[in-house]
Amino acid sequence: VLRGEWGFDGIVVSDWFGLHSTVEAIRAGVDLEMPGPTLHRGEQLVAAVEDGRVDRSDVRRAALNMIRFLKRVGAFADGAPGAETVRDAPGDIAVVRAAAASGMVLLRNERVGGVPVLPLDLAAITRVAVIGPNAAVGQAMGGGSAHVTPPAISHPLDSMRLRLAAHGVEVVHAPGCNINMRLRELEPRLCTPIRADYFEEPDALDDRSAVPVRSSGGAPRVMWVKDPLRRADSNPCFGARLSTTFTPDVSGTWMLGIESVAPTRLLLDGEVLLDNEALPAGGSFFGTGKPEMTAAAGLDAGRPYALEVEVRHRPTGRGLGGVSIGAQPPMPDNLVAEAVVTATAADVAVIVVGTNDDWECEGWDRTSLALPGEQDELIWRVAAASKRTIVVINAGSPVAMPWLDQVDAVLMAWFPGQEMGEAITDVLLGDAEPQGRLPVSFPARLEDTPAFEHYPGRNGVANYGEGRLIGYRWYDTVGRQPLFPFGFGLGYADVVVSGARRATTGSIEVDLRNESPRDGVQVVQVYAAALDRPQPGADDPAQQLVGFAKARVAAGATASVTVELDPRTTHTWSLEEHRWMRGDGRFELRVGTSSRHIAARLPFD
Repeated sequence: VLRGEWGFDGIVVSDWFGLHSTVEAIRAGVDLEMPGPTLHRGEQLVAAVEDGRVDRSDVRRAALNMIRFLKRVGAFADGAPGAETVRDAPGDIAVVRAAAASGMVLLRNERVGGVPVLPLDLAAITRVAVIGPNAAVGQAMGGGSAHVTPPAISHPLDSMRLRLAAHGVEVVHAPGCNINMRLRELEPRLCTPIRADYFEEPDALDDRSAVPVRSSGGAPRVMWVKDPLRRADSNPCFGARLSTTFTPDVSGTWMLGIESVAPTRLLLDGEVLLDNEALPAGGSFFGTGKPEMTAAAGLDAGRPYALEVEVRHRPTGRGLGGVSIGAQPPMPDNLVAEAVVTATAADVAVIVVGTNDDWECEGWDRTSLALPGEQDELIWRVAAASKRTIVVINAGSPVAMPWLDQVDAVLMAWFPGQEMGEAITDVLLGDAEPQGRLPVSFPARLEDTPAFEHYPGRNGVANYGEGRLIGYRWYDTVGRQPLFPFGFGLGYADVVVSGARRATTGSIEVDLRNESPRDGVQVVQVYAAALDRPQPGADDPAQQLVGFAKARVAAGATASVTVELDPRTTHTWSLEEHRWMRGDGRFELRVGTSSRHIAARLPFD
């Protein structure tokens, strides 16, 4: 399918440390093992060819794919990659901000006094409480390979304070609870730019007069997959010193921490606060790093502190190096009670809850759909005390919502990137329309998910027993009611489907009507449904998405949108015959705004 039907002529690479074979992988078409140094190729691949387990043509094919790719990206022209750069242009930021806002999904928007809670009517508000563990410092991105270092991150609390102050609205804040399993990364806004000095030998760090071989910009979290000094040896020794001036914004007992692959020390004003040399590996950096070590330090707000982290890297089995610096400000004893008091004195409570990369990261799985920590209790109690309660969910995957009927509005913000604060504020104030629709079904409980009875498997083996019935296909086929269905999402405008008809064999024309005084957006979805279901037990889905289109409709106006259909609308892949085959029996096309909100049905043959 990849090379033939799709005509793909690029390279196939493994996930980092995702390759676990020599013979099977090269035969299956994996061109490159990542990262280096290789664990399953090199001399092992040579031996497999020499003893006849791998054909020489398989190696030639992979090598040719690599050469073609290197030529395509200009590697033979200059021989080396260019310097890493960061673009921070205003035009780019505007695009990032608009994309973040338009991807957010409005899940609930009740009326209070006959008026929807969102967007906020600032003329009727004097004080807004911004509450929650992700309010002051939100989660802009996922963990692991999803983690990058943006030029800056806009957080919800900062953005709300600045934007609402211009309208004479006061913003008050309470964290509500702490959900971190480990310390949050050192906040760049509290530091001078971090400097990284590199030395050829780890012990050079003991000599304060030693001159670094190379210096560059650093970050609170650094991972080295190759030698930062760019020497020929793929996994050499080196020393690294990260240094910055840290100025706390709150007085009290701070917690400082380090996680690292190699022995590492953290120094504060020249004094060693942490030294993890004696800790064993396990728990960070894909299992190769040492667990987090923390220490308390009494710090004064506004006073600059010299903070240094020294890493003594020596070769590891996987060639990885890395360090993460954490910092947590002082925490009050009863955060939930404090949040309730804060919300009671406000006109509106905006609770920013969710997860972070302690909970959502490659390398481990969440064990529950529940929001971590005391967040559910926080929402219950704030909703009971607040005049109006808006919940913003800052998470990368579905969460349970036992409090759903007790709050007035729910906005799924996901992990929206560096402009998250501004984008969330844009949506809450109505400067941007929430245009997102759920790309996954949100289950009411973990037991309702299609993988529940198969995960985590037995004896180290997890069978994907759900077959093709994953996501909405499972819920729609077995009749299980999700909390929110696939494709669902509300808007500030009420744009409805008023009609649908076949335009051509491969498209559907859908009529839309905006029944509100505000310009709006609708995402029309078309599902193909088999009316003559196969025998019980088959994993043929009852219906599946075959086309969708987004349309903008002016206030009070009508519009039409054409939805192009998948050319294999009624086909499924046959595992026995290795080809696409048309399903037997009758089909119909269902036109709607989610997998469960169907407005029109059309026969299809």
